[in-house]
Amino acid sequence: MKRNDITGILTICRKSGKLIVGMDEVKNSCRCGKAVGVIVTCDLAKNSRSEISQVCFAEGVQMYVTTLDMEDIGYALGKMYGVMAVTDPGFMNAMKKNLKKAALDSDSLECE
Repeated sequence: MKRNDITGILTICRKSGKLIVGMDEVKNSCRCGKAVGVIVTCDLAKNSRSEISQVCFAEGVQMYVTTLDMEDIGYALGKMYGVMAVTDPGFMNAMKKNLKKAALDSDSLECE
């Protein structure tokens, strides 16, 4: 799957109302049990990455890292975001192949 494929799925996911964006909204969706998976961009700040990682771990939600940066997400969704939650298992499965599972102690996320 290429970059355009991931951004295309994210765009469709957003238009169908199955994508939650922004740190606070994503944390709430994890705590409420709505999030199937959380996606973070490769250029997300270390503190933000740590914060969302802790919430995902506590709530049992898998966090994935994409090689896309916030600018790429902004191009696809119309606004730059670094944290997104997918609420539909079908969309999450379509993207899983191109996403890396994030390790809790992963400090270095590199953009391509």
